[in-house]
Amino acid sequence: MTAIPTKACAVATLAAFIGAFSGKKLLRKVTLRVVQLIVAGAMLIIGWALVAGII
Repeated sequence: MTAIPTKACAVATLAAFIGAFSGKKLLRKVTLRVVQLIVAGAMLIIGWALVAGII
């Protein structure tokens, strides 16, 4: 069994908390509809790239 790199785990956890905190402060007006549209667009682009053989 391999050990989890402690330093990488700590950095990732810190980055997650910083991202969550700054996102809550900076993105107060983002609606669920906007998030849905962004995710749908990203899924379409990734799907197109998979079909085209780019990914």
